[in-house]
Amino acid sequence: MSGSIKEYKAFEKLSGTVYNCQADAQKAANKFVADLKYGCLYEMQLCGVKGFKQKGKPSKDAVKELVGWRIKGDYVCCPADYQQSVSKLGRFILASNTFEEEFSDTELLAGYKGQAKVERGFRFMKDKQFMASTMFVKKPERLEVILMLMAMCLTVYSCLEKELREQLQKNNQTVPNQSQKPTDKPTMRWIFALFTGIHILYILNENKTLIINVKDLHRRILGLFSEEIQKYYKLE
Repeated sequence: MSGSIKEYKAFEKLSGTVYNCQADAQKAANKFVADLKYGCLYEMQLCGVKGFKQKGKPSKDAVKELVGWRIKGDYVCCPADYQQSVSKLGRFILASNTFEEEFSDTELLAGYKGQAKVERGFRFMKDKQFMASTMFVKKPERLEVILMLMAMCLTVYSCLEKELREQLQKNNQTVPNQSQKPTDKPTMRWIFALFTGIHILYILNENKTLIINVKDLHRRILGLFSEEIQKYYKLE
């Protein structure tokens, strides 16, 4: 009951506050009670707080005076009200233009939740490095082509990421993440960053092509993919 715990801590803070006058204490108590959702205050009362008005060590003949007011009472959680409030938080409406017999309620909900995976892929378009704002075309047909190519690239990206993660888990292996900590669920964007610096060296007089800067980590990652991918790095 995180909501009731939060209200209880708020009441502890409220009851520990000393107000200058009774009216201020009553106003704070009324506001707190009005904002309660999961509990109520039992036997709430305002109590005067006595103390020495002057700072420092009091004299022997000093008498304590009324220096403020404090709210006292017991916070009690109401389970019925709490459950009713929580049940409302888990409700939302899903609408679809598909026929009811095509998808069940469970499949429709799973499809709705699965959108997050697709949206994570398209967040590339918002990245400054992607430079989507630099592309400007006038014809709708050209825009459709760009979107189609983008979708194809994201499909390949997702397939590579899925294959790499499955192979890492299957072979009980990991790769270092951005913090140099081992992980078996890297993003392909990070893998692409790891492969930055690998170049093709053409030796014209010898008619030879070399792939340079391929390190042991690169070889281990490439070894998790098919031979079709490895051959581009001349690892056959």
